[in-house]
Order: sequence, then C-alpha cells, then structure tokens
Amino acid sequence: MSAVLPLPSPPRDPSDGAEAGQLVRFPAGLLGFPDTQTYRLEAADVPGFYWLKSEEHAPLAFVLVDPFQVIEGYSVDVPAQEAEILRVTQPNQVAVLAIATVPRKAGEMWTANLQGPVALNLEAGLGVQFVRSDAPGVRTPFRPAVAGA
Repeated sequence: MSAVLPLPSPPRDPSDGAEAGQLVRFPAGLLGFPDTQTYRLEAADVPGFYWLKSEEHAPLAFVLVDPFQVIEGYSVDVPAQEAEILRVTQPNQVAVLAIATVPRKAGEMWTANLQGPVALNLEAGLGVQFVRSDAPGVRTPFRPAVAGA
C-alpha cells in the first residue's frame, strides 16, 4: 500500500483543556523497545515535527519528522502485514513518520531513520515501526527549515 500523504494533525487541540496529543498503541512496541507499547503523539512547535512520548516510561520520548517535508522525493510502501496490524483499508488512513536524531551542536545535520519508519492509523490509535530493506539508511541527513537548526 503506497503512503505518500502528509501526517494529519492530531485530532485534539491542546488548548481545549484535554490532555494534549493522541494515544497511539504499538502492539509490538518500537524497535529496541518491545515492552513499551503506549505512546502519546503530540505536534511540536515546528510544522512537520512531532513528539512521541511513552505513557509507560515517562523519560522515553522520540522526535518524529514528516519525511515527505524534509527528504526530497521520499516515498514509502507500507507492507501488507503492517497495514493489517494498523487496520488500514485505504491509503489515506495511514501516516508515515521517521524518527529523527537531533544534532548535538548547532550547524550539524539532523538525521532521519528512513530504514525504520513509523506508520500510524490515528483513527484506530494504532502504530507500527517496520524495517525497509530498500531505504537509504538509518541516518539520512536533512536540514529542517528551522532557525538555529
């Protein structure tokens, strides 16, 4: 299933008094974190960036980036097995993000893990991380359009 759509905004507005973001359950966890399955997805202050914060282990959080906004020509096919886990029947039900690594020093490049993208079905509150053998790699450099990045 081809997924080339940008991530929709999380359905709840943080200013409405409800807890910010949306809960997303990863039945198999994330790669390297199989026992941590419940996260909260929150939009960051910078468009195209998100926080994925563990609900089970408070210090654990990931910066996610919309790879379609920062990697020219990026495309991805969500494998049928993962689409089934996500309960996806239409391409517009899935959003794909990449885990980003924030540079340690100003001026250094950010990187995105395009080999292990995160696919989300926000309607169902489900997520899965899968491995792509055809991806550029786990440290694909990019420079976001952010002051000081």
